[in-house]
Amino acid sequence: MAYLRVKRIKSGRYLYIQKSERKGGRMTTTILEYLGNADKVSPARLRKAIEYWGVTTRAKRKAKGGR
Repeated sequence: MAYLRVKRIKSGRYLYIQKSERKGGRMTTTILEYLGNADKVSPARLRKAIEYWGVTTRAKRKAKGGR
């Protein structure tokens, strides 16, 4: 399942779309797409990336019966 991650590096905030998967008993994360500086990402690009990778909100995941 893909999720949106906001990572802080120094004074900037950067957006990544990542997924977690289990490989050999360990959890690993894979960066699916780097979106860039959170202040400079256009809403249209963010919406398109979220739709493409199937990112859902926590509320939707809980409604489905997830953790």
